Amino acid sequence: MPLLAFGGIWEGMKVPPSYKPDFLEQTIRLCRLGVTDVELAEFFGVSTKTLYEWKRDNEEFAKAVTVGKDHSDNRVERSLYNKALGYDVMEEQAIKIKLPDGSEQVEIVQVKKHVPPDTTSQIFWLKNRRRKDWSDRKDISIEANLQIEHKTLDPALLTDEQRIMLREAIQQVMLPPPIDGEYEEVG
Repeated sequence: MPLLAFGGIWEGMKVPPSYKPDFLEQTIRLCRLGVTDVELAEFFGVSTKTLYEWKRDNEEFAKAVTVGKDHSDNRVERSLYNKALGYDVMEEQAIKIKLPDGSEQVEIVQVKKHVPPDTTSQIFWLKNRRRKDWSDRKDISIEANLQIEHKTLDPALLTDEQRIMLREAIQQVMLPPPIDGEYEEVG
C-alpha cells in the first residue's frame, strides 16, 4: 500500500520509515542504476521532502546518493565520448551455411561492426568542454581610449547666422518638457 502525504500527516496503515544506516548500500545501488530522487523516495516509501531532509541531516546518506549518481553520470559521459569518436562493437549474426548434402544450417557468428562518429555528440562535447572555442555565444570585449578636447567657444568668431542657430538651440534645451498632448511640429 503506497504512502500518501497530505498536509504533513501520513495517511494509511504504514508509518514512513525513518532513516536507517542499512539504506546506504541500497541507495548506492539504486543511484548507480540511474534512479531519480523521486524514485528513490518512492522506493523507501517516503516523500521527496523526507528524502531531502535525510540528505541534509545525514552526511553518509548524502554521500551515498552522490557516489551512486556519479557512477551513472560517468558511464553516460564515457558513452557520449565513445559516440563522439565512433567505436567498434561485436555483434552476433545468423548466417546460413549450405552443407554438402544440399541442406542448410544456421550458424551464429561474431561480426565486428563499426559505429561511426556522431556529429551531434561531438558538438555537445566540444560546446561543454571547450566553451571558449565552440560556444554559440561569443563574448567580445573592446578597449578604446577616447580623448575629448575641451575648447571654449568665442562668440565673436561666429557669423550672425551661427549666433541665431546657437541661441535657438539653447532655448530648445532650456524649455520645460511639454505637457501631455502639447507637442510642437518641427518643420
